[in-house]
Amino acid sequence: MNIMFVIDGKLVTPALGDTILNGITRSSVLEIAKDWGMEVEERKVEVREIVEAAKNGRVTEVFGAGTAATIAHIELIGYQGDDIVLPSVYTREFSNKVFKELDDIKLGKIADRFGWISQV
Repeated sequence: MNIMFVIDGKLVTPALGDTILNGITRSSVLEIAKDWGMEVEERKVEVREIVEAAKNGRVTEVFGAGTAATIAHIELIGYQGDDIVLPSVYTREFSNKVFKELDDIKLGKIADRFGWISQV
């Protein structure tokens, strides 16, 4: 599973490397975000950056993206004895919308404009 953040309206996720999984769900979320015109940053992400941005209200969503759960909302970040409560799952526009989009493509409810589905 990969971690993703919506910070200042941008989708931010760690860049691929030795410890970052090049997952299909990760790639799909990034591709959909770009298709929707959302700015995407794949880069080094430091804990202190996330903590500071969350405390300042600049982080609106944090979620995991992976095969089993597809999208797994993260509601709290614990760091050095502090708990940072993140915005409600119900207000998370991007991650809720991308979860529905992935599910609808998978179930054939909407057209697969990316060519991801193969009939077996």
